[in-house]
Amino acid sequence: FALDRRAAATELRSLRRRFDIVLLDRYVASNAAYGAARLSEDAAGPFVEWVRDLEVNRFGVPVPDAQLLLRVPVSVALAQADCRAAADSARQKDRYERDQGLQARCGAVYDGLAASGWLAPWHVIDAGTGGLRDLARRLLRG
Repeated sequence: FALDRRAAATELRSLRRRFDIVLLDRYVASNAAYGAARLSEDAAGPFVEWVRDLEVNRFGVPVPDAQLLLRVPVSVALAQADCRAAADSARQKDRYERDQGLQARCGAVYDGLAASGWLAPWHVIDAGTGGLRDLARRLLRG
């Protein structure tokens, strides 16, 4: 994923010049969170800093202006993975979809990244609690 972002860095910079808003799903923080969770590290661990050094410092991937974290309970994520697997018998659940502990650790790393403002300010949205409406109001005011 880091190499894909490196290859897209020039296009990302161009998009940022041309448009007011560019939304990306699972950007640099995703590599940091999932990798740290897999290694049982937290948001202040060496893997997170390695990702920052690799993608931002070495590859020159643009730093986001803001980051959104849609916080989803592990139970909801597991249920969604079960539904996707049931709907498509050819699709197997990946490691993150099968491992509840790994999902919980990943969520904790994301929470740590958000709390520390890693790379940019974060907006945390709690799924199912009106969080998307609240975020829209904040962004429209700001």
